Amino acid sequence: MKGIAKKLAPFVLALGACLDNQGDSLTLQNSLVLTAPQCTFDATSTTTRAGGARDVSVGTFGTRGYIGGYSIVNRMQPSDAAPLAFGNRTNVYSDVNTITIDGFNACYELKDFRNTTEATGTTPEATFPSCKELRALDANQRTFFLPASAVITPGQIGFASADILPPSVSLATPSEAFNMSSSRFLQGLSAVGDRRTVIVHLQVIGHTVDNRRIESNELLYPIVLCVGCVPFSAACPPGKHPDENTVCIPGQDEVPDCVDD
Repeated sequence: MKGIAKKLAPFVLALGACLDNQGDSLTLQNSLVLTAPQCTFDATSTTTRAGGARDVSVGTFGTRGYIGGYSIVNRMQPSDAAPLAFGNRTNVYSDVNTITIDGFNACYELKDFRNTTEATGTTPEATFPSCKELRALDANQRTFFLPASAVITPGQIGFASADILPPSVSLATPSEAFNMSSSRFLQGLSAVGDRRTVIVHLQVIGHTVDNRRIESNELLYPIVLCVGCVPFSAACPPGKHPDENTVCIPGQDEVPDCVDD
């Protein structure tokens, strides 16, 4: 498989950073890579992404946007307190510092490489506002909740995944979702070569066994939306066809390998 997102790394590397002073107990640390043919996320993998790409001309973008998986660390220590019943199962007990992941809070910026272009190869500015700061800049800025689930015991690493560009976001008007944007989400993405960048601000929300709310740091994950940059069926020359087993999600990040008909 061939990674389109890798080519975008010089322009998005500075975006994959954690913000604020949160995350002391729960750290959202890396974006994981789906690896074919298993197509599962490995929380312990050292292969990560600084950003992604989604070809809106492949598949049904309004149904499924961009599936992201993220490694999460429970930095709390095992508790000396007596274990408590976990969830609704009275015969299962867990350390009170075990964290159940409820989902992600997400807000969005619609930008074109934030004052830079792919052609110039310049590096985007390194300091970005948080969701809270975005709301201060724009009263219409909205935070979306994206459900996810995981259970992470003290001192351990886990992962959670979600569609981080679901229809509720991609079909929303700018005033509902995007800071400083004057057009609908997909407007202007019609011809091959068209692209725009959405910077996704992600924060993991969870709770401990004794119901303490836990919030992670904030992670910035840029996604380049494009037409024709991650082709699927059109990617192969005559006499060859795309091998579906070499890509996990058509139109997202990876171009399939071509094999003989």
